[in-house]
Amino acid sequence: MSTITPEHQHRTTISGRAPSSIAPSTIPDPPDSRRATTAGNRSPATTAAELSSQQHPSESGYAGSLGAAARILYVNARHKSAASVLQWLISRGEDGQSPDFLAVAEVNCENKVTMAGWTFICIPPIRTRTTAKHGLMIGWSRARFAGVIQLSNKTANTISVFVGPPAGPKQLWRFAYLPPELDEREAIAELTDHTPFEMDSPMLIIGDLNSRLGQLSGDDGDNPRGHILKAHIRATDMEVINTRLPVPQMTFSNHNGSSIVDLVLAEPAAKATILDF
Repeated sequence: MSTITPEHQHRTTISGRAPSSIAPSTIPDPPDSRRATTAGNRSPATTAAELSSQQHPSESGYAGSLGAAARILYVNARHKSAASVLQWLISRGEDGQSPDFLAVAEVNCENKVTMAGWTFICIPPIRTRTTAKHGLMIGWSRARFAGVIQLSNKTANTISVFVGPPAGPKQLWRFAYLPPELDEREAIAELTDHTPFEMDSPMLIIGDLNSRLGQLSGDDGDNPRGHILKAHIRATDMEVINTRLPVPQMTFSNHNGSSIVDLVLAEPAAKATILDF
């Protein structure tokens, strides 16, 4: 999980095991799992009334509810169903390890996803000319985030939300699943572009980007998409949060080898808000 904090008043912990740290996390028995413990027309940010059944609290209520570190859990489901992910999430809660915010890549969420006390948004399977790729799902505890999350944008491969009080500074959290089949430059543009309404909000990116960054992420290799993303990271002074781990953590393994393609990236103003990874 991951912890986020400072000027924006909310703290976040990105993790997979302990409530106070981001560690590798998997759904039980996923084969060749990827693990990480962290285009089109766009419209203005809209208050996501459909995302929460609760009233917007005052700013003081926001500070009170998010004054402590919020825990984000990211996991690659490797084609498992949303139902199996939620069952796994419930089991974590029984062990006292439930996160405040969940992001899942490569998940089958074609059917409506529901769980008491949580709100979910899904991108359905991404269909290419040759195959169908599973989609992306995010969810959050309404008790922790009610009234402080706004849906900013949803594209074919990303979901972006503003996190912050209605009248105060906000962060932009962008979650992504970029299948390998996507055009490399279009994929990175979709990942990194800001709409006019997002320009003043520091961005945190989490997801399966299928981008290998070489030594920039602790990987021993890179790929064409990674070259494009590296240029953007260096030009904008983003931090690859994966490198905060004492030892590089591979997020994908198969018979051909291992790589780091699930990444957490932070723009300069968002770096200090991540307390733990």
